[in-house]
Amino acid sequence: MSNEKDNPREVKMILSPKNSQLALIAVFILTIVSIGVNIVLYKHVVSGEYENGHYSKSSLDSDESIGLSNRSKDAEEALKIAKNHIDKKDYDVGRIYLINAINHTPYDLKYLTELVDLYRNHFKTNLTVTQETKSIIELSLFQLKPSNIENALEYLAELDGAMDHLTRVSSNDNDSKIIDFDPEIEFTTLKNQAMQSVLDIPGDTNIYLIGLNNLLTKIETQSTFGKFDSIVAKIKAEIALYTTVYDILIIKEKANNYLDLLSKDEDYTSESAMARLLAAKSAMSLVSDYDLSNVPEDLLVKINHDIPNNIQSIEKKIQQQKSIQYYEKAKTILNESLPDNIGSSQSQINRIEKAIEDIAEFASNITDHDYIKNIQDIMRDIQQQMVVLKKKQYIEYQEWASRQISSTFYEIENIKLFTDDDATRIFNNSYLDAIDLRLVSPEVSNAYYKVFQKIVGELPAELAFNCNRKVMTAQKKSYEDF
Repeated sequence: MSNEKDNPREVKMILSPKNSQLALIAVFILTIVSIGVNIVLYKHVVSGEYENGHYSKSSLDSDESIGLSNRSKDAEEALKIAKNHIDKKDYDVGRIYLINAINHTPYDLKYLTELVDLYRNHFKTNLTVTQETKSIIELSLFQLKPSNIENALEYLAELDGAMDHLTRVSSNDNDSKIIDFDPEIEFTTLKNQAMQSVLDIPGDTNIYLIGLNNLLTKIETQSTFGKFDSIVAKIKAEIALYTTVYDILIIKEKANNYLDLLSKDEDYTSESAMARLLAAKSAMSLVSDYDLSNVPEDLLVKINHDIPNNIQSIEKKIQQQKSIQYYEKAKTILNESLPDNIGSSQSQINRIEKAIEDIAEFASNITDHDYIKNIQDIMRDIQQQMVVLKKKQYIEYQEWASRQISSTFYEIENIKLFTDDDATRIFNNSYLDAIDLRLVSPEVSNAYYKVFQKIVGELPAELAFNCNRKVMTAQKKSYEDF
């Protein structure tokens, strides 16, 4: 009774055989979960998925190395508590803590040996404990040091012999017990006891799977001659479904871990952030390997919507950060190219065109919708500035051409007796041949032809021809000269 006062909840569990058994199974399951998860992850790594863009072995090794020293400390603490309970003859509780120690350090033979010793001294006639102890050692073989495997195999041989013996002893009771055994009820009870967390927490899913497998094993040990074939089919279908659920939950957990780490990055455009996003997307790509037709809707929503939406949200933030950087760069370049009324209109146009060309080299990196719109607004403004400058060039060209025509016209008008020598001299001294009639307005063009005809009209045919030829072959001024 003293134990009950010290820890009434713990003793209540021990005093109830059913609760005690469930507690043992639960902790035993934690061991399987830990080892099973490592096996699943190891399978993904060594199967060559790295070359297809999935997890890299180095990243998984890095993740699994975190907290290794803490596991050893936790294992030692669990061993100490286990021995304390064993000294008090609380063997069931002591066994729970020993399994907990193995769960923390499945690679250490020390804790397996303690569990075997406890079995030998206090559970040797218990078939269920014998089976569980054997299963724990079998699973630990995957992580034990090579030098300790031979010892573990000796333990397994001992447990195999004990199981054969206990099975033969208990076989005489099967026929009487089968009358009281209803797998339909046990299956329904197991399903009802499964919490909603079987769709959220891989460990809880694995607990449910082990319960289903134990029930299946229990049915198979009965001499039923096909009596339970229907329920066996249901249980196997349930096992297949929740094995898929378990694998998907592992994938979801891995993806969420990467996304959680990524969300703590201030710079989403950094190499580490991009690597984590790629790892999360790579993890989620594994879901396509599974048949999801029977997976519960709640989990499908998380897989098909919640995580992809989270990834999409982070990708948008990455786009925003990259877009901000390139937008600011583009804005600086454009501001430096704005018209300043210094130099000719063409020199200002050249600066704008060079700025637009420079921006075009990195404009594709501006992918956020808002910043695309911002840069488009700025580009429209700068294009409008170019229109203004080109219009200014046009006006300047008309003014220049009009001055050349007017100057020539007034010079002709000031001569009272206009001879062919005057016509030749005036034409040669004018800039009429430099005017490109394609670039002037109709009004300027008409004025040009009146003055030109007045000149060539005074010249003999040969000189008139020479004037026309000079007009046709002379180098013309263009808008770019203004």
